[in-house]
Amino acid sequence: MTVGDFYKADVQGYVTIRENLHQMPSSYPQLTLYPKISSAVLLLLTSSSLAIAGLVVAKSNPWLGIACVGLFGLCALVALIKLIPRSTYLKLDETGLTYCNMFRKSTMPWSSVDQ
Repeated sequence: MTVGDFYKADVQGYVTIRENLHQMPSSYPQLTLYPKISSAVLLLLTSSSLAIAGLVVAKSNPWLGIACVGLFGLCALVALIKLIPRSTYLKLDETGLTYCNMFRKSTMPWSSVDQ
């Protein structure tokens, strides 16, 4: 069997899991999918520039400036964490699928996958 027998990648980047995945052979290799780096870089650039804009606004309106710096500073921190290798991925193997987001892993066995 080939990878195409079990996985079908959609145009949008999602993975459609076929019905026969619970019958995967034990010798089947694992597949690990990673998100695009460009989305995390775009989030980092946007949130950093808005946090800097919050510093400028803080001169005339301190509370609004502090709120902007705090909110967009946290967004920049999330973007930096997503840029760290292996912080976010989807791993498909013979035991099931494992989803990791910001180093928090969740595993789902194939027996609980309906379609």
